[in-house]
This record gives sequence, C-alpha cells and structure tokens, in this order.
Amino acid sequence: ARQEEQELTDLGAGLKEYLRRLEQLQERLRHQQALVARLQQEAQQQEQEQAQLLLVQAEEKTQADLLQQLQRDLRIQEAAMELAARRPELLQAGEPCPLCGSKEHPHAEKEAPGRAALLLLQKQQEEAETAVSSTRERVTKALLSVHEHQTLCTELKKQAAAGEVEQFTLQEQLRLAQAVLRQRPNQLGLVFPEAVDSEAGLQLQKEKLVASLEQLTKRREQLTNWQEQHRSLIAEQAAIRAD
Repeated sequence: ARQEEQELTDLGAGLKEYLRRLEQLQERLRHQQALVARLQQEAQQQEQEQAQLLLVQAEEKTQADLLQQLQRDLRIQEAAMELAARRPELLQAGEPCPLCGSKEHPHAEKEAPGRAALLLLQKQQEEAETAVSSTRERVTKALLSVHEHQTLCTELKKQAAAGEVEQFTLQEQLRLAQAVLRQRPNQLGLVFPEAVDSEAGLQLQKEKLVASLEQLTKRREQLTNWQEQHRSLIAEQAAIRAD
C-alpha cells in the first residue's frame, strides 16, 4: 500500500509538472499569435503609409512644376511690362514715332497692356508657393510616419523571432516532462496526451490532464480510506485480544 501511495504521489507530481509546462507553452502560443497578428497589421499599415507617401510626393512634384512655370511666365510678363512702361519716353508729343513715324500717339498715356495678367500671375504664384510649402510639410509627416512603422515592424519581427526561440524551448521542456511522466508506474492506466504545437491541441491536453489528476486524486482518497479502515480494524482486533 505504501509503495502504491508513493507511486501515485510521484505520478501526481509528474502530472502537475507536465501541466505547468503545458500552461506555459499555451500562454506563449497565445502571445505569439497576438504578436504575429499585430505584425501583420503594422505591415499593412506601413504599406498604406508608403502608398500615401508616393501620392503626396507626386502631388508635390506637380505643384513644384506648376510653380516653376508660373515663375517663368511672371518673368516674361514683367519684362513685357517694363518695355511697355517705356512708351512715354519713346513717344513724345509732336515727335515722330521711332517705329511708324507718326506724330500722333493716342495710346501713349494708356495703361500698359497685360497689367491685369501680371497681377493674376503674381497671385497664382503666391498660391502655388503656399500649396508647395503645405505639401512639403505633408511629405515630411508621411516620411516620419513610414519610418515609425518601419521601426515598429523591425522591433516586432525581433520579438517574434525571440518568441519562436522561447516557444521551441518550452516545447522541448514539455517533451522532457512528458518523457519523465511516461517512465513512472501507471497503475491507473492513465493516457498521456501527445505534445502538440497548436493552442487548441494544448487546451485539449490540459483538459485530459485535469481529468487524469482528478482520477488520481480519487484513487489516492480511496487508498487513504482503505488504509484508515485497515488501521481501525487492526485496532479493534487488538482491543478484543486485550479483553
């Protein structure tokens, strides 16, 4: 009886150790799955941020090209306005026109043509400069966002790699605990589940181990009750002999 009790005690200790290792691996798997899911989410976000960056950079180039064109048009218009402004100097009253020879100059005092166009170009240039400045700020923010996601993805990949190493270590410890468990005497015919890598499989193992521990506990209780009954019977027999 004592030998059986010790065997049951050792078997119970082995089951508890195996269950502890199993729960550690189960927790590691849950953490690893959450980590991988987050990594996938961050990778998708990084792709979206990268695509947005390309769009903003293309917008910046378009606006910069427009600004350059407006600056060229403005220089041309300013040159034309400068030449037009010299008409009063060249067209003096009563003096012949250097170009046509006429002594009458009805348009000499009129506003130089193209002034409205010049003002419009100046306004468009100011608006284009504001747009380019705003878009460049967006490009800077987009670059920073892409860099942050790249850094986070790199860190998550490192954590995932370290998690895989820890998971492998826990799996090996679980297999070792299982090997020790199988070497113990098993009078109850308990079925030890095989080690698996999925969380669902580990949960099934856990349920089977808990059931085995309950069966083992009942067996130990039965053995304890039998020992108490045996001791009581011996005591009664001794009392009868004494009488």
